[in-house]
Amino acid sequence: MIQPPRSNVANPPLPPGPTTYHPLGYMKAMTRDPLHFLHALALAHGGIAQFRAGFWPVYLVAGPAAIRHLLRDNPANYSKNTFTYRMARSVTGNGLLTSDGQEWHQRRRLLQPIFARDHIAHYDTQITAITNRMLQRWQEQTRPIEVSTEMTRLTLNIACKTFFDLDIAEEETGPVREAVLTLSHAFTQRFRSKLAPFWGILGFPPPSNPALSRAQATLTAVVDQAIHSLTQIETSAGNVLAHLIQTSD
Repeated sequence: MIQPPRSNVANPPLPPGPTTYHPLGYMKAMTRDPLHFLHALALAHGGIAQFRAGFWPVYLVAGPAAIRHLLRDNPANYSKNTFTYRMARSVTGNGLLTSDGQEWHQRRRLLQPIFARDHIAHYDTQITAITNRMLQRWQEQTRPIEVSTEMTRLTLNIACKTFFDLDIAEEETGPVREAVLTLSHAFTQRFRSKLAPFWGILGFPPPSNPALSRAQATLTAVVDQAIHSLTQIETSAGNVLAHLIQTSD
C-alpha cells in the first residue's frame, strides 16, 4: 500500500476498486483479515486497485509490471509517508525499511556493496546450509512440528548469520525470538486498533507498551554485543554488520 503518486496531471483517473458508504470505508475488513481482503481485492480488480480505509484513499499495487514501475523505474515519484509506515516506525524505528527520500538513498548506498553478486552467492550458501540443518532436524523428530515457531527460528538463524556472522544455539534463540514476536504483535495490534485512524489523523503516537520497550531493549543488546565482538577482531566485510562497521559516511 502506497501514498498516491505526486503528479502534475490534474485529476488523473483512479484505478478500479470497491465502493462503500460506510463512514470508515473498508477499515474493518482491513483490520480483521488484511491478507484475505487484499488478496480478494487483487483478484477482483487486477494488479492496481483502490479503496477507502478510514479517512484515506488506499492503493494496492499487486501486479508485477506495476510493482516494477513503482519500485524500480519511478521510486522518486512515491513516498513512504503513509499511515502504515508511520505505524511501523513506532515499533521498529526509522531504519532502512521505513526511511524515505534522501535519507533512504544515503542508507541504501551504504549497503550497496552487500548486494554484490559474490556476497549474494555467499549468503545463498549460508541460507541453504541453515535450512538443510532444519530439515534434517525435522526428519529426526517424531512429534508434530509447529510450523510458525520453526519459521521464526529459521528466520532468526539466517538473519543472525548473514547480518552478524553469529551462529545462535537453540537455547539462546528464546529471548530473541520472543522479542521479535513481541514487535510483530505490537505492530499488528496498533494497526488493527479501532483508534488507529485517529492516531494517523492527529499525528500522535500510540500509547506506550512496556513489553514492546523490553523487546526493543533485548534486540538492541544483541546488536550491541555483536558490534563489540566484531570490533575486537580482524574481520572482512563478509556480513552486513561488519561492512557497516568498516564503512565511513
